[in-house]
This record gives sequence, C-alpha cells and structure tokens, in this order.
Amino acid sequence: METAIFEKYFDIAEEADLIKCTGKITKVQGLLIESRGPQAIIGELCTIEAPQSEAGQGGSSSTPK
Repeated sequence: METAIFEKYFDIAEEADLIKCTGKITKVQGLLIESRGPQAIIGELCTIEAPQSEAGQGGSSSTPK
C-alpha cells in the first residue's frame, strides 16, 4: 500500500539520466564543432555551455543529451 504512493516517483527515478558526461571543445569550423570528451554520434543532441569565470573568459564544454 505504501509503495503505491511513491510509484510515480520510482518510475521517474528509473528514467532519470544521472550521469553527466562533459568534454572540451577543441575546434569550431562553420557548423562543425569538434570536442574531446563525450562520446556523441551524428544526430545526437548536445548542450554547449560557456562557463562563467571571474575574468569573463574561458573555454566551453559540451554535454551530450
């Protein structure tokens, strides 16, 4: 009976992607972005974030989705 209350949360937890893969962008040419790090295939979605540093400069990282 008690597990029925939490069943929707168990389902959400099972589907959650809890491993964060990161890497560094090594080259940008036109629409092509090469990175060292996450294993992504053609057509896979990635998030590219520019880190916020104290000097306002820094490299970017990529994360596959």
